[in-house]
Amino acid sequence: MKNVNWKTALPLLAASILTGCASVHGPTAWSVRADPEVEIVYIDYPEDIPCPESSFFSSEQPNCNPLRRYREELAVRDTIAVLITDNDRQSPFYRPGDAYTYGPFEVPASGDIKIPYLGQINVIGATLAQLSSAITDEVQGVSSSADATVLRTNRLDLQAGVIGEVRKPGNFPFNRNDFDAMDLLSAAGGGADHPDNYVYKLKRDGQCYCYNFHSISNHPFLIEDGDVISVEKDPGYCYYTMGQFVKPKRLGLRGPNTSVADAISESGGFLDGKADPKGIFVFRDAAYCGEWGSDGKCCQPGTKYTAYVLDVTRADFPILIQNFRLSERDVVYASEAPLNQASKVAKAVAPIVGLGTTAAFLAR
Repeated sequence: MKNVNWKTALPLLAASILTGCASVHGPTAWSVRADPEVEIVYIDYPEDIPCPESSFFSSEQPNCNPLRRYREELAVRDTIAVLITDNDRQSPFYRPGDAYTYGPFEVPASGDIKIPYLGQINVIGATLAQLSSAITDEVQGVSSSADATVLRTNRLDLQAGVIGEVRKPGNFPFNRNDFDAMDLLSAAGGGADHPDNYVYKLKRDGQCYCYNFHSISNHPFLIEDGDVISVEKDPGYCYYTMGQFVKPKRLGLRGPNTSVADAISESGGFLDGKADPKGIFVFRDAAYCGEWGSDGKCCQPGTKYTAYVLDVTRADFPILIQNFRLSERDVVYASEAPLNQASKVAKAVAPIVGLGTTAAFLAR
């Protein structure tokens, strides 16, 4: 994603300031509505709320190789030992007070092992219980009182790595068959910032898969030996609050349901006596083509800006802002208020920013 700043996200706002069409606090509601390059859409009903345009990256599950996942079944280079107990003194497996032990030995690439007095047995893909039962059947052909147990004494660690913006980057062994991406990120301590502010890139078999926190947490994939997840700051996957907020800032999208209500709350609410109750805007840009060439390619690309207008004084304002879901690069802008409208903002913002903030707001 590309970095987004004031001029690239909303050049029309910057232009308004530079040309003197606005106060030092940003363009007024009137100047925004009068700008011919901006499409104005009033949010009067829930049906007027646009759909968010963010894709939240991929939920695609990466290609998998079961042989590189942790498995209870035996695999090449596992180290096992076979213990055979038998109380029959005539049995070749009899050991006074002990068990006949074959091994430990490493499972070869072929998977075939040969135990003295028994035939050849292939062990790959069998669980310890299955192999113990199969060898017991074989040894009882030699001595009916014999019993066999297979132990796994060692196996090569399966490892996956995490690099980038995490507290503990490195390689991490895993020994569970349900070990997934969230377990691996947890082992690395997570990022120092909110998880939504990062992009998560999986490298597997030379292919790269890109996720954000919403997709990787809701659809975690199983980790395989040799996987590497790169955690990187994602400056583009965010939105902005500007204008008459207590703390205007850049914010990471908290999943697909991040709303205007979240934006207002996380920015501390509106500045007392400053915000225009009828001039709360959500700016959204979208690429479009002004003219198509005969070859089917766009020869006059451009950007279209839409300003969605919200009215704080409406009775259904809290419902509208909860249902208005934000997209990447959106700007929630509170324009400066005429002085005689200040009291309306204080009353309307109370349910959103909390009792403590409202008390301070009204005490001034």
